[in-house]
Parts: sequence; C-alpha cells; structure tokens
Amino acid sequence: LFRSISDILRKDYKVKAALNGKKALQICTKDPQPDIVLLDIMMPEMDGLEVCKRLKSDPSTQHITVIFLSALEQTEHIIKGLELGAVDYITKPANPAIVKSRVQAHCRSIESNRIMRTQIDTMLENARLRDEFDSLNQNELIQPVANIKNSTEQLVNHLHDAEKAQQYIDFIQQSCSNLQLHIDSISALNKIEQQEYE
Repeated sequence: LFRSISDILRKDYKVKAALNGKKALQICTKDPQPDIVLLDIMMPEMDGLEVCKRLKSDPSTQHITVIFLSALEQTEHIIKGLELGAVDYITKPANPAIVKSRVQAHCRSIESNRIMRTQIDTMLENARLRDEFDSLNQNELIQPVANIKNSTEQLVNHLHDAEKAQQYIDFIQQSCSNLQLHIDSISALNKIEQQEYE
C-alpha cells in the first residue's frame, strides 16, 4: 500500500515513507517538516490514531495536515481520527485519482493558509512600524512647536533689542522649516500607503 501511494504521489510531490508510527513521528519532527501526512490507521507497534494524537498534542507538529487511510469498515476509527485532528480520510484500496485529488485539494488549502499567515504577519509588522513612526513623528512635531512657542514669548520680551529679536525670529523660522519638513514626510508616507491599498 505504501509503495503504491508513494508511486501515485512521487511524480508531483516530495514523498517520505515510514513503515511504523515511531518512524513517522521522527520524520515529522525533523526539518523540513512534511505539509501532509497520509496515515494508515492500522500500523505495527503504534497505530495511526496514536501517531495523530501525538502529532496534534505537540506544538511543533500540530500544524501538519493529517489524512487517514482506512478500510471502509473502520468507521469508528475514522471518526476517532477526525476527532483527534485529522482533516480527511481515504478508503483502502486507494484509488489513484482520489488520492491525487484529495492531496492536491489539501495542498491548495495549506498554501492559502500560508499566504494568509504571511499577509497577517506583514500587516502586523506594518502596524508596528506605523506606530513607531507616529510616535517618532509626534515627538518631532512637538519639539518645533515648543521651540516656536518659547521663541515667540522671548521675542515679545526683547522687541527693543534688535539683535536679540532677530535671533529669535531666525530660530522661529528654522523651527517652522523643520516642522514643514516633518509634515511633508507624513503627507508623502500617507500617499504611498493609499497607493498600496488601491
């Protein structure tokens, strides 16, 4: 059975075979981990149900998709396997077309989930960077405003001292320029973000 299923899938997928449950668990814990495990319910030493239970109870392997191979009369075992975390089952003797289509369907689902996780990670990272940028910009905006306010107050007190007054006017103009630069940067970033979401 293992050889026939391996032959069915080997043309399209990288396949590793295990003749018992212990070997299957070893394969699943080593990199690169398999995306899908086709697990026979009846195996020597450790049955497929126990292998599935161990895979799903281990955080490092619980993401692996498990599909059971079973005889039609093993209904109770199939239900138990699905309860343990398997996503599907294929009845024996395995029909090559069914094996291919089931594996292909689950591969598409795995790839979709992978893309979704990457997008979520990217969104979270963008949100974190945006928060950092906003925090930085808030500080960058606060300082020039504080400088302008302070210089304006000082200017009022030194209106009769032309040299001092000019120094405060220059400082106010410099602070206004800095403020404008930061506002332009924020505006440019907002435009880039809007284009990304369009």
